[in-house]
Amino acid sequence: MRAVWALTKRNLKIFFRDRMQVFFSLLSVLIIITLYLLFIRTSFSGFTLEGVQPKTFAMLSDAFIAAGMVAVTSITATLGALGAMVDDRSLKIQKDFRSAPIQGSQIVLGYVLNTFIVGMILSVITFAVMQLYVLANGGALYSFATLAKLLGAMVLSVFAGGSMAFCLVAVLRTSGAFGTVSTIVGTLIGFVMGVYMPLGMLPSAVQSVVKLFPMSYSGYLMRNILMEEQLAGAFGGLPQEAMEGVEQYRQMLGVDITVFGAQVTPLAAILVLIGTAALFALLGIMLVRRKDK
Repeated sequence: MRAVWALTKRNLKIFFRDRMQVFFSLLSVLIIITLYLLFIRTSFSGFTLEGVQPKTFAMLSDAFIAAGMVAVTSITATLGALGAMVDDRSLKIQKDFRSAPIQGSQIVLGYVLNTFIVGMILSVITFAVMQLYVLANGGALYSFATLAKLLGAMVLSVFAGGSMAFCLVAVLRTSGAFGTVSTIVGTLIGFVMGVYMPLGMLPSAVQSVVKLFPMSYSGYLMRNILMEEQLAGAFGGLPQEAMEGVEQYRQMLGVDITVFGAQVTPLAAILVLIGTAALFALLGIMLVRRKDK
């Protein structure tokens, strides 16, 4: 394990020393924040419900975007962390590793641990920044129970997102290809996860694409964690005739998702993320072994 940890620390230093790599890993988050402040937050103000203060919808929109930002970071951060793997392959540094008394599995594990640590660090930082924004706008700190659930969802999301990123990077040979892929992923990820615009505002065909993308269930899970208490507090005392409007609002935000006529539950989302992590991790390992032969 000493060799694995030494390789992990080396990969962490490479990543955080490259400020541009860190910046591009968070570029999607910066785009989301910019779009949110300029356009998205305003779109929430158009939704009204008798007996509910407009400020309530503003607070809910903050929670919505915070969940989306953390979910997106679990992919963009882990993908950025794997840049060292591509560089080592293109510069033939991995051959130097193999000349040392280090097993191939230890080299791979060093990349994987680095990816997980980077993903968790940047996910926590992303949420902390959004929490400060919420406080600055008159919101409150999330409860310990909510934060504990969110941390668990982060771990699961980073594993799933990291596995998909690892599988993608396993087929890349050059830094140029990696840069191109990172740019494409960073540009599109907010759309395919239903973050740039609430799910219910998207065309039905786009909604289907979002629902088929496994990591969109990371955003769904985090929205349920960060918004459920607020939704219950905001709408819990409303009369029965207002519940139809509440349901429409929940579906618009993607707090409630229906797939093939059945409503998705948080447990189902967890199982999707676990399955995604396992499937793409195995596929990524197979691709790495094949490419390195």
